[in-house]
Amino acid sequence: MVGVWCCPAAWVRRVAVGGGIATLLWTGLVLAQFDVHTAGWQMGEQVPWLGMLGLNYGLAVDGVSLPLLGLSSLVLLLVLSSEPPVVRPRLYYSLLLLAGAAVAGAFLAQNVLLFFLFYELELLPLYLLIGIWGGVRRDYAAVNYSQLKQGAFSSPAVSKPTASLWGGLQHPQSTVTSALNNRFWCPQYNYNLRQLKLLKELSSPH
Repeated sequence: MVGVWCCPAAWVRRVAVGGGIATLLWTGLVLAQFDVHTAGWQMGEQVPWLGMLGLNYGLAVDGVSLPLLGLSSLVLLLVLSSEPPVVRPRLYYSLLLLAGAAVAGAFLAQNVLLFFLFYELELLPLYLLIGIWGGVRRDYAAVNYSQLKQGAFSSPAVSKPTASLWGGLQHPQSTVTSALNNRFWCPQYNYNLRQLKLLKELSSPH
């Protein structure tokens, strides 16, 4: 993406397409090294990030994310190779490359917070792409797109911890309780279900 802004104007599209080809080749290399006989995550990368929350910058690939990663890389290259825009080509190709990187990060993310950051990072370039280079009602389409994407993520983001917490109060030995004990949502902190159950009994009418 930096190369798009540093190269001469006549080379902007070529540099962007070269970045798309490099991304597709990198995905092919990952596919070649992927062991289909091994279950779970492979080729992982873990970097300490937010130690106080027990979160790491973790990326890895599995059998589900790998085909999605390859498909997104192919689509990115096809879009970059299409007819160039008339206005602001540098911004256009930079936003496309940023959106492609955000989509790949969302597929490879190893925790909910990192997935959320990549998901939100994807919204901005796509909003600008629709709002600047869209059709006649591009402003309306851009706003609707951002609202739909926000709503699509906020529903599971809110319902997951709420359902898990309430299920733990109702059935302390249920599978949702074990999910909380495994610290799926907040890796550093565990809910004390005995205290939560006691709080529920004290707050209920007698």
